[in-house]
Amino acid sequence: FAQGLREFPQDIDDIPPGFEALAKTLCKRWFRVYAHAYLHHFMDFKRFGAEATLNFAYKCYLYFVWENHLVCKADLLPLWELSEKFLAQAA
Repeated sequence: FAQGLREFPQDIDDIPPGFEALAKTLCKRWFRVYAHAYLHHFMDFKRFGAEATLNFAYKCYLYFVWENHLVCKADLLPLWELSEKFLAQAA
């Protein structure tokens, strides 16, 4: 794991070529985890009283990737209505 940390720049001047593409790919893949959780397991989250935790985690992810232009609307389409609602709350 620690060796993988070398992939992440510590300083803005240390960003290697191709890092932005890597970051965007990772963010798109992480979105799939949220989409799966919401679309296939949301009732489980509600039943266990963890709906707020899921929403909080997704909002943190969403605000970060949206602010840093790591995803676009097309990447978020499966959860766009929810994403749009959360983004409006942040505005």
